[in-house]
Amino acid sequence: MKIEVSRGELVDKAVVLKVKLERLSDKSRIENVDREYRQISAAMLRIGVDQQSESFQQLLELHRKNWDLVERWNELEREDCFDAEYIMVTRASNACNRERFRLKSQLNENSRIVEEKSGIYDDQA
Repeated sequence: MKIEVSRGELVDKAVVLKVKLERLSDKSRIENVDREYRQISAAMLRIGVDQQSESFQQLLELHRKNWDLVERWNELEREDCFDAEYIMVTRASNACNRERFRLKSQLNENSRIVEEKSGIYDDQA
C-alpha cells in the first residue's frame, strides 16, 4: 500500500523508527522496524533529506528526549505516583510534542499535504 504524506510526517516517521532501532532489544522487533526504516529512509532521500540533515537531527534529539520522558511517565503511572514529578514529566513531553509539530510544519512549507492541529498548537506553525 502506498499513500502520499507530508514531508514533515515522512521525516518524523523515519526519526521515530531510528529511535526504536536504538532503543529496542528484541531481535524480531528490530528486524521489523529496520525493514520499515529502510523503505521510509529511501523515500526521505527522494525529498532531499538524509540522516545528517539539520531537520532530521533536530527531530532525532527531540524524539530521544521524549522517549525518556514517556518511559518515566509510564513508570510513574505504574507506581500510581501522580505528584509534582508526574506533572513536570507530562508537561515536558507535551512541550516536546509542540516543538515536534513546529519542526514538522517547517518541513511542510514545500509540501502539498500538511498536518493541521488545533488548540494549544494554533500559534505554533
